[in-house]
Amino acid sequence: MSKNKKVIIGKFACILGVIPAMVWAYSYGPDAFHTSAPGDNATSCISSGCHVGKLNSFGGKVEIIPANGNTYTPGATQQIIVKITDTPQKSWGFQITARLASDPQNTQAGDFNNLDGSTQVLCADNQTYKVNEKACPTGFLQQFAEHSKDGWTASRGKIGTFSYTINWTAPAANVGDINLYVGANASNNTDDEKAGHIYTASLTLSPQAVGPKPAITSNGGVVNGATNIPAGIAPNTYISIFGTNLSSSTRIWAGSDFGNNGTALPKSLEGTSVTVNGKPAYVEYISPTQINAITPSDTAAGSGINVVVTTNGQASDPVPVTLNKIAPGFFTFDGKYVAAQDALTGTFIGKTGLFPTAPDLTAPAKPGQIVTLYGTGFGPTNPVIADGIVTDKIYNLSPAPVINIGSSAAAVGFAALTPGFAQVYQFNVTIPATAPDGDLRIFAQSGGVTSLNNSSCCFITVKK
Repeated sequence: MSKNKKVIIGKFACILGVIPAMVWAYSYGPDAFHTSAPGDNATSCISSGCHVGKLNSFGGKVEIIPANGNTYTPGATQQIIVKITDTPQKSWGFQITARLASDPQNTQAGDFNNLDGSTQVLCADNQTYKVNEKACPTGFLQQFAEHSKDGWTASRGKIGTFSYTINWTAPAANVGDINLYVGANASNNTDDEKAGHIYTASLTLSPQAVGPKPAITSNGGVVNGATNIPAGIAPNTYISIFGTNLSSSTRIWAGSDFGNNGTALPKSLEGTSVTVNGKPAYVEYISPTQINAITPSDTAAGSGINVVVTTNGQASDPVPVTLNKIAPGFFTFDGKYVAAQDALTGTFIGKTGLFPTAPDLTAPAKPGQIVTLYGTGFGPTNPVIADGIVTDKIYNLSPAPVINIGSSAAAVGFAALTPGFAQVYQFNVTIPATAPDGDLRIFAQSGGVTSLNNSSCCFITVKK
């Protein structure tokens, strides 16, 4: 049954409360506004006939258990567990919402995001929240996380207690206290929803104390993430940001940071976020002195494009950069030698002893060898990839680039974004048969733009 059909049936069920097949539709999750928050249905549909009995009167309970306790960090994502307990019951459902304590009836606080298929997120118009768009329609901004049909099915037969987990991202700024409201249904493992016991609860989250204001280095503080060249900023491109107080912690993104069942890139880590031209970037790595992020899709180009870092609710002063339409650059091992592997064996390609602690890890390339290179900022693909997702299939670079190694063109057998990465281009190229021994400069031309290089970048070592 589709969500739209559930919405229609659910509304008539709450009005009439007489047809069992209609009431059963709530296993797909209730309509919006059944959390008992101010302005919501105060008794989670008991009064309308969808459920019977007295609220919170059967000896059970529902609990809201945030991963960070009763606090939130502005912009940070944390997991929230909804735990329902009722000794005789055997199937379980819930709906939770987050509101500003200063206006709990009207104002949504933060964003919910599914951790897995057991939950779903609705907007106030009863339509499924589009995670990639990160917005509900104007006039319907309240969000409601709830069990899905798969979640309810999985809960059946779990006697006495059951828990759901949902991701929640706090507002980017300190907005004062935030109230969470939940309604839950502990049922008897039948399709008769009226047999359920209804419980409600609420919890207040307070903002954590903010730290010092982040600051981006004013000259050369925003660079291409592959080459560290300041001129290399473009849409859908890895960038590195350098400065002070950029984050209160150090880590790279992890699986739990990805929304929409692991397909949506995180827009913040531990309360640290980045905007480019006012649009949120996708944050891969944070530390007090460096952030790595993927710039958002944007048609703007030229100088005066502002980059801003926000940490724990405090925004840095904007730093203007030049945004190019394309800024191709190869990732390197050390700022000089390109990150390369043998395309068949995966052996790392580089000069002997490139890594002193692992001197045998790399070996020079040989003429005629097919090697894999990695890059960012190479431009449009065919088909066009959606903004802010983990690459889900092969997206061919269009047009294909011309890659030179030393003074010779290298045959390019493959050039595309590949599954499992995020905005990382993979190139399979053949080292020219005439390539001499030594460190050879490697560069590409993509969309009429030459890949980023300077006096110390970018090279591959060749030895016959």
